[in-house]
Amino acid sequence: MTGGGRRSLALFAVGALAATVGCSSSSSSSSGDGDATAATTTTTTQPQPETYEPGDIATRTESFIDAARPTAATDFSPAEASRTLETTIAYPEPATDPLPLVVLAHGLSGDPAKFSQLMTAWAQAGYVVAVPRFPRSTDDQPGGQQAAQFGDVVNQPADVSFVIEELLRLDEEADSPLHGRIDADHIGLAGHSAGGITTYGVVYNSCCRDDRIEAAMLLAAPRDLITFPDGSYEPRSIPALLIMADGDFVYEQSNVVYPELAPPKWLITLHGGDALRHASPFENAPDPSDQLVVEATVAFWDLQLKDRADAAQTLTEAAQPPDGSASLEHEE
Repeated sequence: MTGGGRRSLALFAVGALAATVGCSSSSSSSSGDGDATAATTTTTTQPQPETYEPGDIATRTESFIDAARPTAATDFSPAEASRTLETTIAYPEPATDPLPLVVLAHGLSGDPAKFSQLMTAWAQAGYVVAVPRFPRSTDDQPGGQQAAQFGDVVNQPADVSFVIEELLRLDEEADSPLHGRIDADHIGLAGHSAGGITTYGVVYNSCCRDDRIEAAMLLAAPRDLITFPDGSYEPRSIPALLIMADGDFVYEQSNVVYPELAPPKWLITLHGGDALRHASPFENAPDPSDQLVVEATVAFWDLQLKDRADAAQTLTEAAQPPDGSASLEHEE
């Protein structure tokens, strides 16, 4: 990880201690069109492949604007009456059938571009993958990392639900490049760091629960560093995969949540390293567990969103490498 990554980690720690919280609710509004890679059409009747080549993955960006919810001011930007969610979408092209949707929530000072490798791996495995850029926790805003606001995480569960609504709307529009691509009955949500807190809010908290989510993935996610004041956490039997490194500076805050979750659930602990492993196994920065994370996360989505029973063994094997660099806890 670069020096900028170290600064992101420091800002996350400071923001977690200083955050002031509020809560907002979901709403709907309009969106604009985005730019896309060239798309092709197909009339093939061959069975849909289980995996795709890198050249088969299309990427586009959509700008979703929620006019019903405001964006707070920062020291570098004025307040806005709406929330704009620039969302990067990766998907196989062509695909003959609708594919499960996976939404990934980035962390503090995060950005969709930092997850391009993981996005591509999931899309190659046969998923439509969407990563929204949260307007006040990203570093891609005026002021960069200094402007990223940890307290705005309380607004992000509603952002996620709004993005899902807009993606499903595009799936139904005949002139949309996403038309007919999304299987609306199979939706998963993943979140890294502050995005993991967002995921906990969407899946488990009464403030913001979205029942369309079928499976949750929590990546280095310290749930209780933010409180959603208009709700509380409730036990739900939603399949959950937690991945964290035991050298991560929020390892204890992330690990303590696992016993509270209802099964089925999986916990993969990556051994060794330091605070940089808060991000490096998931973002584009190189990490010894990069391949493990790809294999385990794809297997989890395949098991939960594609009902592939054989993926359970793949997940178990990926999470327990012979070199002992990771270990697995699992409860059905």
